[in-house]
Amino acid sequence: MTGRFRTIAPPDSTFINDADRQFIEALGPAIRRQLWLRFDTPGAATKGVVIQLDQLPAAAPPEAAANLTNVMAALVEQGNHTSVTPVLERRGGPQPTARDREWMRAVRDAAERVGLDIGLVLISHSRGVRAYAQYPDG
Repeated sequence: MTGRFRTIAPPDSTFINDADRQFIEALGPAIRRQLWLRFDTPGAATKGVVIQLDQLPAAAPPEAAANLTNVMAALVEQGNHTSVTPVLERRGGPQPTARDREWMRAVRDAAERVGLDIGLVLISHSRGVRAYAQYPDG
């Protein structure tokens, strides 16, 4: 805990590396509903590209995965990105909701279509950031 917000995952977790910690600290608690995608490039001096998708509807529309596929395909084509770290930012508690899971499934489906691995999965909520080593499907 930094006093500013809470990260829910042990700080010595093996699945959170230094770049992930820096990204989590930059995110902080949720302000509004949006989706962040960090595209990582192995061996690069920086951790890749971060894009923000705002005005996110509460529920993922049927075309969400197709739209995300288009965005991801363009970024993969431009840079040698091999993985994506999704962050769902929304007000509320740290536990994933059914709507959170819909969005995460859309992100996962899009990533699979363009051949990206999924990195850390994050939910930025009212009190901090929750880190998952894998998709919160349960």
